[in-house]
Amino acid sequence: MIIDCDTHFSPYRKLPVSVNAGEWNDLMAEGGVDRAICWMMQQHLDEPQESNRYIYESSKKYPRMIPFGWVMLPQGLQKTFDEVKRCLEEYGFYGIKINGSQNKHNIDSEESLMIIDLIAKAGKIVAFHCGAEAPVYTDPARAARIAKLYPELRIIMVHMGGVIEPDMSEKVIAAAKESPNMMLVGSAIPMPRVVNGIRKLGADRILFGSDTPYHGSPKRGLDEYREMLKEFNAETAGLVLGENAKKFLVI
Repeated sequence: MIIDCDTHFSPYRKLPVSVNAGEWNDLMAEGGVDRAICWMMQQHLDEPQESNRYIYESSKKYPRMIPFGWVMLPQGLQKTFDEVKRCLEEYGFYGIKINGSQNKHNIDSEESLMIIDLIAKAGKIVAFHCGAEAPVYTDPARAARIAKLYPELRIIMVHMGGVIEPDMSEKVIAAAKESPNMMLVGSAIPMPRVVNGIRKLGADRILFGSDTPYHGSPKRGLDEYREMLKEFNAETAGLVLGENAKKFLVI
């Protein structure tokens, strides 16, 4: 089973690369992806409500989807609380993504921790955007702190410190070493950094992600991963490309 752990789609056409749910599903099918985590494309939007609802409605039509919600703390705590509850209780999403980079806040701020507490109590997953373009807001040490505060909470580190160069993947790997409840998605980051993560953490801690449509397509992402994974045995490839995600997401 191939599981892509970083994909986006949207009802809006605000970027040249924007795709809707049907186009997203076609890309996944063409790439040979069986299941995929999907979340919204922010596209300079001020609120996530309509995008989250679109993902919910689309997930009923396309069983390939593993739907996650998205929250924006600048909306204010009450609206954010309401949206988290809607995503987890009404929509039944697997978890919530928090993007401190785009929303300009520390991922372990007091307000963020209040949201994370809701996610943890619901037994769901929190996904953090973790990119070198925002090394303060998305500092891996902040995620490690959260992992210690909530040792039962499942945490996904999207981009594992990449997005731009120089990346901070070494810091992410160090944070994951002390956080057994943390998994790393190697999307929007050079493949040698993913190899480094596999070697230092173990193949069971790394998840395949394509960052579709921002960084191309799932086919392109899979081609890059399969070429990289030639360094390893078939068991390692199977873990990274899907088995780890299947176990972590409980699907």
